[in-house]
Amino acid sequence: MPFKTIIDLAALKHRVELLGYKVEGEELNTLYEFFLVLADEKKQLENDDLHYLGANTLVLVK
Repeated sequence: MPFKTIIDLAALKHRVELLGYKVEGEELNTLYEFFLVLADEKKQLENDDLHYLGANTLVLVK
C-alpha cells in the first residue's frame, strides 16, 4: 500500500471518528473506496457527505 494511501486512510478514519463512527479493518477499506468515488464526483466533501458514507457503511457508536 502506498504511503499516501496510508496517510489518507488515517485521516479519513480520524475524521469519521470525530463524527461519532467507529471504523476498523475492512470497514475502513470499504469506506475509503466509497469515499474515493464520491470525492471524484463532488471534488469537495462536507461533513454531511461523511455522515452519509458512515451511515451506509459503518456502525454508529454514539
